[in-house]
Amino acid sequence: MPETTDRLGPVDVLIIEFPDGAIRAEGFARLVDLTERQVIRVLDLEFVRRPHEGAMELLDIADAVAGAPEPLDHLIGASTALLDLDDLDVVGEVIEPGSTAAVLLYEQVWVLPLADAFGADGARIASAAHVDPLEVIEALAHF
Repeated sequence: MPETTDRLGPVDVLIIEFPDGAIRAEGFARLVDLTERQVIRVLDLEFVRRPHEGAMELLDIADAVAGAPEPLDHLIGASTALLDLDDLDVVGEVIEPGSTAAVLLYEQVWVLPLADAFGADGARIASAAHVDPLEVIEALAHF
């Protein structure tokens, strides 16, 4: 379970789809790097499968990463159940049948030292919002 705190940086959810259901290690090696460098903090990591027929299935992390070409033992224990079944049902709306997905709930901890620096001068971050990257890409295409 992640350590508790009285403040958090921005929290986001990332859904990573593996269309053939095979979990690969390279992306997770980058995830570990980001956590070790304290850029992000993993709050929850769940794996789900959308079968061709039937309901979404929550996978045990050990089972989900067992077939990866490189050991992903460092992911075992990353599940905290902050993401509940209702949250995970949403994944079924965005991934294809036959796919497996990793659902990552993470905090952007790099923001906290920035907020502290502004706070030292009496300023504060009044608001933060997530902007869909596809909307930004589309807007930039008009320039």
